Amino acid sequence: MSEGRASDSICYMDTRTRLADEISREAARADALQRQARDLLLTAAHRGASEGLSQREIATIVRRSQPEVSRLLRQKPPGPLALRVSQQRPRVMDILTKYGVTDARIFGSVATRMETSESDIDILIETPRALGLGKLSRLERELSAVLDSHVDVVPVRGLPEWMRQRALAEAVPL
Repeated sequence: MSEGRASDSICYMDTRTRLADEISREAARADALQRQARDLLLTAAHRGASEGLSQREIATIVRRSQPEVSRLLRQKPPGPLALRVSQQRPRVMDILTKYGVTDARIFGSVATRMETSESDIDILIETPRALGLGKLSRLERELSAVLDSHVDVVPVRGLPEWMRQRALAEAVPL
């Protein structure tokens, strides 16, 4: 009898674990879509302003209030690399997960919206165990291929304290 209850309990835990994983993936996808939608709206508002439209005209076109358009125009729009990261986020997350990354954040010029044509993509990672140089190099190559840009992957654990604080201060979740 107790064996039957134990196997039922294990099946229940497996089902709950799978459900939790599915819900977590769906929530992460929703977050990514929300960020992508925000970035698209921001880009559209800036495009309208650069073409000479008034805030009121932009507000009417994008179906937002004029104060919201004003707020959008005070923000710097995402650059091409930030948009690419946003669009490729699911593939990037799959690659990071494959390498055991438990947390990843963008930092540097892409995070601060100061990217230039010379910018690369800087990703700060946390892993339960240190990645060797070979794995770190393969991870960078895979991410660079997906994002069609040079990617620097920087493990948090290897940074000097002053650099860690600076990177974390400007980092944004992937």
